Amino acid sequence: MSNRSFKTIAYKELRESEKGKILIEQSETDAANFLFDLESGDKNSEIASKLSAKTIYDAVTLSSSLLIEVDGEHYTLEPYYPTISEDTALEILQDSQSTIESSLLNAALMSEEGYHEEIFPSATKMEILDVCMLDVVGDYNVPTEVPEWGWIEKKACYHHHRNGQEGIWEFVVNLAYGIENVPEKLMPVVTAANKTGVSYILFHQGT
Repeated sequence: MSNRSFKTIAYKELRESEKGKILIEQSETDAANFLFDLESGDKNSEIASKLSAKTIYDAVTLSSSLLIEVDGEHYTLEPYYPTISEDTALEILQDSQSTIESSLLNAALMSEEGYHEEIFPSATKMEILDVCMLDVVGDYNVPTEVPEWGWIEKKACYHHHRNGQEGIWEFVVNLAYGIENVPEKLMPVVTAANKTGVSYILFHQGT
């Protein structure tokens, strides 16, 4: 199973939207500004005068190094914290970006009216976990041959499969009813759902 963090339908939709992409870019800019003190600090002032924070973030992420190359020019970045190692600096950059991104997206979700409309009984898009089964059980060819899909189909309150189209296979499980004997591979999903406080889980194949 991958290490992905399962998110709600609302979170996924916002993240993939144009507004979401703008917010993600903002989180990357903010993370670079934070770690390298680009807006007011002296350590990287020369680099900051030539490159945007977003360009610096992208270059550091791409190279996995504080030694970057942009348009044939080489630059060495210094973290705001002088005693940390390069590996620690890279971890802080990614952790900061992830935290800022989550904060910006969650704030946006709370202000978007469309995400607060019920699409299932007593559940909005913010209360439905979105789970691609490929992230849970790995690659497979036929869903009916996957034991976890069998359990999901039995527990589902909503079915959407075949429907005259190849590849459509998705089910919604209501967490309020009959969630027992959960297959081992699905336990992290149920745990994530309970932690998030959602009412339903949408299982699908990513199509």
